[in-house]
Amino acid sequence: MKHLAVLAAACLACLLTPAAARAQAAVATQDGFAYCNVTDTGSAQAKIWASPIFAFRFRSDDPGGFQRLNAIAGEFLTQVNALGGAGTKLCEYAATRAEIEASREQHRAIWDKRMYFVKLGDWREVPWTPAPWDPASEAAAPAQITRYFTCSAVQTDVPGRVARSRALASQVFAIEVPSAEPAGMYTRALAYAKDFKEVALAQGVVDPNPNCVPFDTRAEADKSLVDQRRLLDGFNQDYKEIAWRPELVAPAVSPSPASVPQASVAPATSPTGAAAAHTPAAAAGQANALYCAAFVSRTKPTASSWRAPAQAQSDPGTEPARLAATLAHFLQSVQSANPGKWYELKPATCYPNSAVFAGETFCFTAEYKHFGGMQSAGMFCNASRDMIEQRVQDMAKADGGGAQIVAWPQ
Repeated sequence: MKHLAVLAAACLACLLTPAAARAQAAVATQDGFAYCNVTDTGSAQAKIWASPIFAFRFRSDDPGGFQRLNAIAGEFLTQVNALGGAGTKLCEYAATRAEIEASREQHRAIWDKRMYFVKLGDWREVPWTPAPWDPASEAAAPAQITRYFTCSAVQTDVPGRVARSRALASQVFAIEVPSAEPAGMYTRALAYAKDFKEVALAQGVVDPNPNCVPFDTRAEADKSLVDQRRLLDGFNQDYKEIAWRPELVAPAVSPSPASVPQASVAPATSPTGAAAAHTPAAAAGQANALYCAAFVSRTKPTASSWRAPAQAQSDPGTEPARLAATLAHFLQSVQSANPGKWYELKPATCYPNSAVFAGETFCFTAEYKHFGGMQSAGMFCNASRDMIEQRVQDMAKADGGGAQIVAWPQ
């Protein structure tokens, strides 16, 4: 049967007209290296399934390889599901094998860190490679595809003497989105979050920045909702789920691949997002701008934190090495201005975080020592000034306004 399949393919190639053959040969592609992982944070110790590094090719008209990476991420998630696992899928690529190897090792090192003598994550190697792929014969996607969303709002600043936090979540709802907008679900998630803010307020939950997260499949969305319920519906918390879906039509978006937002962790969350192409600036539709906000913190000798405001970067490029260098420069300036015992932190790892803030990339590095405490540095970048300002508000909320505001180094 295998020989018959090969023969049939050869005959089909013979029937192609010269014009059709030239059209197939004209498909331009780019090459690099990638690896995938699936992260399950639904238990006390996270579980991470990771693939080996593999050669990666994508069409040049697929900015940053977003569509291809997302498809491969889905393939790897299916493999992990077959092994009894589930979680948030992510594929990351770089131009060279050395660069992606470094990124993969940094990712693993973060999960290998110990808290109270227990590793943060259980890293599991999965021998797997993507199925063969021919860019010239890729099937056309339907005009509309179904994507799945969940929204949540959490109020931690509860007035009065009631010490219980309040949280409201939507059940999973499905929305049809144009396939010509491969990351259109992220722009819609932003619009839905604004709607959900009013819904939460009516339910007595005040959250200035509710969160709506898109998923490719119903199973992924259901898994996320279960994990969220386990996190929020517990001791000293009031949690409620409602059957809600947005009534307003999401803003129209351009079908041009060059202008779509592309997928790209916050310190308190695990890495999220479907595909990491290291190109969030172009992804957000504003390739000529990149805004970043950064922070540095240490827990000993006293808990201290420093924060740089949102600022346009002189170079809008989002290569991971460049972003890591930008954060390292800021960290060095904070260390120089604040003498004390500082660790030599490893180069930051940059993760896509569009599932939380569309077009966002988060870079983070940390070091923990049992008797020396934790030191960390992080940076959020986005092509949208409005989005990065929202992130700055979240940072201020997280540190209680107690961080020292310092300027970016020149």
